[in-house]
Amino acid sequence: MTSRRNLNTSLLGRRMFLGGACSAAGALPFLRSFELQAGGLDAAPPKVLLVGFENGPLVGADGSGNYDGWRPGGIELPEGELPEVLPDIFEGLSPYRDDLVFLENISFLDDNTHRQTSGMLTGRKRYVPPGQAIEQYSASGISVDQYLAQELGIGVLNTAFNISGFALGESYWSYTGQNQPVTPIQNPVDAYTQVFGEGLDDGLAAEVLARRTSVLDVIAQDLQTMKARTPKADRERLEAHLESVRALELDLISGANSGCSQPDAIPGYAFLDHANAPMVVRDHASIITQAFACGAAQFATLQLGSFGGETRPQWPELGVNSNYTAHAICHAFDGIDGAGSAGLSQAQGIELGLAKERAYTQLFAEVLGKLHDTIDVDGRPLIDNTLVLYVRPMGRNHDSNRILWIAAGGDGVGVRGGRFMQVGDGGGNRRYYNDMLTTICATMGHSVDTFGDASFCQQPIDLS
Repeated sequence: MTSRRNLNTSLLGRRMFLGGACSAAGALPFLRSFELQAGGLDAAPPKVLLVGFENGPLVGADGSGNYDGWRPGGIELPEGELPEVLPDIFEGLSPYRDDLVFLENISFLDDNTHRQTSGMLTGRKRYVPPGQAIEQYSASGISVDQYLAQELGIGVLNTAFNISGFALGESYWSYTGQNQPVTPIQNPVDAYTQVFGEGLDDGLAAEVLARRTSVLDVIAQDLQTMKARTPKADRERLEAHLESVRALELDLISGANSGCSQPDAIPGYAFLDHANAPMVVRDHASIITQAFACGAAQFATLQLGSFGGETRPQWPELGVNSNYTAHAICHAFDGIDGAGSAGLSQAQGIELGLAKERAYTQLFAEVLGKLHDTIDVDGRPLIDNTLVLYVRPMGRNHDSNRILWIAAGGDGVGVRGGRFMQVGDGGGNRRYYNDMLTTICATMGHSVDTFGDASFCQQPIDLS
């Protein structure tokens, strides 16, 4: 369990080098190598957030499975600019158009569309324990979030809404190893406690602040003393360094350059009720945002339900309200009987399916909004330093080779938005989940040639 007391210690630690190298005249080589560039001193660490929704996007208002509502018109593939207003089911993301890269035709390495969840973050085919039914499948290796936690020592926060139901392997997407799923935190109250604990009382907060500003005062005095002995050619760099120390002190005193704050405690509620899914997603998103801003985590996952589609979208505030499961709606959308869709016509399935997709889009847009509204340690919005991925385990209408993920972020994580990219053709030229997993590793500053099953790896997908 990590308390707020632990979180705040990192805010100064990341920038202590500002004074450490300049306490004596021997710092001149350091000064001469000092880069006078915006953000050079206060670089924020990269972060990754995966937001996952059930099944695959439903496209084609006539149930035909064409690209209506998915691919913007007028794009000359394999790449083109997104229009100012996004089409149909993604229209709610239009305010964030400049942050987005649509990634079309990612393929999964298992042709069974209902057996993909365990491989989304592991890049490996599923594992079925000996003597168990296929429904008990699991992952056959470690997932990228847990791998990076081990390699980099970063904090990971796994959250979800109600993952019960359907097959075991469709409930978990994070693993520490073969058949070792990580159970995400489903109750936002528990997530809040894990991140903030008992919080930082006012007396201790004042003590910590006084200690840190005192250290900075000493550093500033040393730098002023050095200034008189510094050659004229180096004084500009020294002055810039001194200004950075002053800015850091103001940062600590006013909190103007960091969105780190402890949100109000979350009251308990029925967090497993389908009608409360939007509230659960919003609460988890708020906690994740503050965990990023406070340095408690650099990687997080937010999962809406079992990826098999057992959630019932009873969300009138988002424009959809049905007692049918998401999976049943998908079947009715395509005119396929079964999966609990009895009594649901295809026309009703299409109407509910498109409404459900728009609800997912709205929730994802709200997550992006929180990242836009929260300031990172470098004074920029968190979104600039966070790679956010809208993730679906299946492709359009249950396809396994035409999967659409959406990347969002800024130049702090190498994302150049406003684009639509066809990363593969879904046929002979396939780009698998694995290439997105190596992209994630590179974003976190840990470049690897392969992740998961190397035979499914080509190279990281360039988001810049």
